[in-house]
Parts: sequence; structure tokens; C-alpha cells
Amino acid sequence: MKRRDFLKKSLATAGVLSLSTGIGMRNLAMAAGGDYKALVCVFLAGGNDSHNMLIPTQSQRYDEYASAKGALAIDKNNLINLAMDGDLALGGHPALSPLSDLFAQGKMSAIINTGNLIAAGDRAAFEAKTVPSISRLGSHADMQAAKRSGFVGGDIATGWAGRLLDTLASPVYEFSPAYSTGEETNFLLSSSYQQVLLSESANIKAFGLAGGLEQAFKDDMAVERVNIFRQQINLIKQQMLSSGAQLDPLLEADLTTKFPKSSLADNLSLVAKVIKGNAVLNQQRQVFYVIQGGYDTHNNQLAAHERLYKELAEALSAFQAELDVSGLGPNVTTFTMSDFGRSQLTNGTGTAHGWAGHELVMGDAVLGGQYYGNILDLTHDGNWSINNNGRMIPTTSADQVAATLAQWFGTPTESLDTLFPNLVNFEQKNLGFLS
Repeated sequence: MKRRDFLKKSLATAGVLSLSTGIGMRNLAMAAGGDYKALVCVFLAGGNDSHNMLIPTQSQRYDEYASAKGALAIDKNNLINLAMDGDLALGGHPALSPLSDLFAQGKMSAIINTGNLIAAGDRAAFEAKTVPSISRLGSHADMQAAKRSGFVGGDIATGWAGRLLDTLASPVYEFSPAYSTGEETNFLLSSSYQQVLLSESANIKAFGLAGGLEQAFKDDMAVERVNIFRQQINLIKQQMLSSGAQLDPLLEADLTTKFPKSSLADNLSLVAKVIKGNAVLNQQRQVFYVIQGGYDTHNNQLAAHERLYKELAEALSAFQAELDVSGLGPNVTTFTMSDFGRSQLTNGTGTAHGWAGHELVMGDAVLGGQYYGNILDLTHDGNWSINNNGRMIPTTSADQVAATLAQWFGTPTESLDTLFPNLVNFEQKNLGFLS
């Protein structure tokens, strides 16, 4: 392992609170209460063609959808019932069937036709430039960064989840309440916390190095250091040992629910273990970030979606079951995000980069039985497509979705516009999908 990679992973794994005092919005009383909440983001990386995940069965909208999708259209007769009231009569991709019970129980819902927006408008408004357009709209990197930062149209140093923790989490945590099961992400970037990278082992075992490394760390730390850099390295080592000492027993614990075999399910099982073990960590607020890749479906989309949606549905179902059997269902809200939706028109076996898409939200706090948002038109060249390929325009901002999650997490209404700079352009701040 290269030295710079070692240091990068050390800093992320340590994930310990910086002793910054620059956060003026902290709710310090939260540390003394039992008001535990966690947000779990499942990022569907690559740009999910969610117009093939959630599909209107209402005749006009389905006909518009099927006409554009052609050979990629899912037969209306094969769609699963999602038990959500609304004129669109949304059905689900058949591979989502493991989620049917959660929809029926009102523990799952959908936010439809959402995406990165500075301000709302239809095709005519964007072409007339009466609302600001978004540069690099089809860029994976730019749209992922904007979705996770809670700001499109400029640069911002932190992620919206990181800012949530800055404003709400107690400053007495021994290490960070921001967890990722993959690489570091701008979603969790914070002014106060590093990120904890969760794997089967949280401490130095995660490096896969020699068994004597822990003792070598301790021996080296015992030597008095004058150099500031070496002092910082020793601090990182101490943080690694400390985080491992507390997290490893949690990650080695057994779960009640049998999780399916997939990378996503494996990662969600780790998240479940940390959440269940939070009595040891005593963190009143936690945020988790999990990735499922493979959604950049320029070709072979039907086969890819069959596999991806099955893995997603099975993993989410097992995760919620574990939370429910542990009595933690009301305390955890899980939601999906993706770069963007994809085009309505196909290139034969796949789709191009789009804009608007649909997201899922899950948990006991979800006000299910209905979907949130609307689809006004699904024609590939109509007034709700930014181009003639069916790059559909969002009718709901991703910031409105995030703000609703943030308010459930504890953010007061008056702070939402600060967390999400473009939210001021939207009258409705809270979409109402959480109790």
C-alpha cells in the first residue's frame, strides 16, 4: 500500500471529531436525550432509468411512456401493485416484488419526477431563459456532486448530510457519526467530522496488513514526538485503535434477519449492525452512505435492471426487516438517490443520460399509501422534455426531497434555506412524505 493511500484511508477510517468551535447552530441538548435518528442514503450510481422502475398505468401516461421506450417498455400487465393512491396509478418493475409488502404496509413510498434544479420551469421557460439552466447537465461527476452537496449551479465545500451533522449532532462524540461503506463521498463532507469507512473490520485490520501492526502502532506512539506532522500521525493511529475498539465488536455481532448475497446487502448489513449497536456509541444522529453501482445503462438495460432491481429490493427488504425486529423502524429513514434519470427514447438496448427521475423512501416514519410529486407529460419531445430525446424536466427539486429528510432529522424550518441555497426558489420546502 502506498504511503499516501495509507494516510488517506487512515484519516477516513479514524473519522474522529475535529475540535472546531465554529458551528453556531448545534443543538447541544440533543446529547442528553434519547431522540435517536439515522438517515441511510443508497446511491444508485450511474444514472438510474427510474422511468422503467416506477411506471404510470393510467392509460394516457402509459401510452406516452410505451411509445417512447419501445422495446424497453415494461408490459403493463407485468407491473407490480405498489398500493399508492394517485391519478397516475403507479406500478413497479416486476423485479421490485420483494418490496410489495412494505408498500402495502405504508412503510415505503416514491418521490417522482425529481432532479437537480435551480428553479422550476417547463421547456418553454428554459428555452426562453426565464429560469436558470444547469450547466453540464449530463455529466455524471457534476450531477452526482450536486445531488450529494445539495447545491447545483455553483461550488460548495460540504455535503448536505455533512452540514446536517454540523448543525444537529452533539460535539461530544468520540468519533464521527458519518459512515460510508464505500469511498469517501462529498455527501458526508463536514466542517466538524471526518468520515468512517465501514468494512468487515473498522480498525487497522481493514488494511489487510501484518498482524503485528497494532503493536507496532502502540510502540511507535509511546515515543515522544516533537515534530507536528509526527504528532498528527500518532493522533490518527490512536483514533484508528479507538474506533476499532468500539466498532469491531458491533460489526462482528449477529443479525436476526438473513440478508441475501450481494454487495449491497452486505453493506446494508454493516449499517444495520452499527445502528443496532448505537447504545455503545451513544450518537443521537447518524448518517450512512451506501452505493449500488451499474446504472449507467447505455446498453443491455433490460437484463441489467432485472439484476439491479432484484438486488436493491431484496437488500432493502432485509434491512427494514432487521430494523423492525430490533424496534428501530421508526428511528431510521432510508432513501435512494441517483445522478439523474435517463432519456425516454432508447438507442436500441439502452438509454442516454437524462434529467428527471424517481426515488424511493423507506421506514416507519414514511407516510405511505401515496406517491409524492407528479408527471405532467411523458412524450419524448413535449413541453416537459428539455430535448427531443426525452430528457424529462423535473417537477420536484432534489433539494425539496433533501429538505424534507433534513426536517425529519431535526432541522428547523428557518434553517432549511441555509442548508440548501436554491431552496429559496421553491415555495414548498417540505414535501410531507415523513411524519
